[in-house]
Amino acid sequence: MAVLDDGFQHWPLAPTVALLVVAAEDGAAPGPLLPRGPWREGPEGFARADAILISRKTASVDQARRVADALKERWRRPVALVALRLTITGPRPLAPDEPLAALAGLATPERFVAQLEAAGYRIERAWVRRDHHRYRPTEVAQILRALGDRPLVTTAKDAVKLRRWWPVARPLWVADLAPVPEDGWAAVETIVAHRLALNRADFGPWKSS
Repeated sequence: MAVLDDGFQHWPLAPTVALLVVAAEDGAAPGPLLPRGPWREGPEGFARADAILISRKTASVDQARRVADALKERWRRPVALVALRLTITGPRPLAPDEPLAALAGLATPERFVAQLEAAGYRIERAWVRRDHHRYRPTEVAQILRALGDRPLVTTAKDAVKLRRWWPVARPLWVADLAPVPEDGWAAVETIVAHRLALNRADFGPWKSS
């Protein structure tokens, strides 16, 4: 089994199950397409999905449910909600009132900062970069000077890219997202199980030579 990120727009693929993930913060109506916006294609793409997953970081569960209801009514697909909860690892726990800094190079880096603040962290300084940003040694040196004594919280993706230039003696706190299933998962699990069963019936068991 292969689980692919961004595989929905890879037309040569013939997926067994196509799950379309929509951020509740983006709403139900697609906005500008890349590179002007976060959407990879227009609303016609929903018709190819077997099920739709609504993720939420800073959106309330009621906001996510409104997005789910709108998409379910229009596209007649199973829709499930999943909360993406922050988990932060580092050399020590961070105090709730401790002044922190944040750094993220993502498609929506501002949401990373907003999610930290919504979780109760005190972000005094933030650096936001576009997705796939390549850090340079001069840039990292500037960040370190501005950072002062504050702990820096960054994403796992950025921590890997920073490793080449980041001083070993200066710790990083790395934030990950843990998925927490909410509404609607029974219907999604049913359709996934059905499609996997059909796939096994079509191709039979794998045989090794």
